Amino acid sequence: MAASNPPACETVVELSEGSNEIYVDPDVEKSIISKFDKYMMPQMAVLVLLAYLDRSNIGMFILEHVSMQYC
Repeated sequence: MAASNPPACETVVELSEGSNEIYVDPDVEKSIISKFDKYMMPQMAVLVLLAYLDRSNIGMFILEHVSMQYC
């Protein structure tokens, strides 16, 4: 029976009994991080934009109503 090969992106290296170290190929890690960044960064930018717009709209709402109460 042939031993099964670990996945291409990671190899488990046993250092001592009960201790494992996971090795990830640097090229594969760079590729995965790049894909993750391309997926997540636009979504995070939209969330930051929405938070900024929400904050400025709430500020304008408060200023509008406070100025109406004292005029």
